[in-house]
Amino acid sequence: MLRTVNVFKIPIMIVFVCIIPLWRKVSEDWAWEQIYYNGGSTRKAVELLTEGCWEKKEWNWMPDYLATLLFGSCNLSGTSLIDDADLRGANLSGANLSGTYLETANLRGANLSGANLSAANFMCLDYGVGNLRCTDFRGAKNLTPEQVKSAKNWQQATYDEDFRKKLGLEVKSQNSKVKSMEK
Repeated sequence: MLRTVNVFKIPIMIVFVCIIPLWRKVSEDWAWEQIYYNGGSTRKAVELLTEGCWEKKEWNWMPDYLATLLFGSCNLSGTSLIDDADLRGANLSGANLSGTYLETANLRGANLSGANLSAANFMCLDYGVGNLRCTDFRGAKNLTPEQVKSAKNWQQATYDEDFRKKLGLEVKSQNSKVKSMEK
């Protein structure tokens, strides 16, 4: 019985040491291709790149190179997620989004707990004829004012009324927003 258990240890170690890192590398390469060639608008690719972030933080005792092999780098720092990136409901907890360009990204209902948003760029783009689109955080989960205020142009993003109050921003009704876009 004991020998049988020992025999299974070797294949399990091979899976963890060889196959999982190889699978992760292939998956991450695919995800980066999707982001670069589709203008950052692929939610599946972004989630794949950030799927192991929480685990990586929980296993912080593990050497960084090994944690990165097993859980991914969790680093989207400096990435351009523009062109109306649809990240509604995405799980971005623990992701490094520092310096990421999030112009017009839709992050409604996204889980941003522990995400690093320092120097991330939130902006509005004017598509003409009153068509102004901004980074949208309405309904985002686990988002703190400190995270948001560490980003660039955070005042330009769209937030829920309650969160606007926490940020110390003027609470605007939907009607006043439409009127301001018409001017």
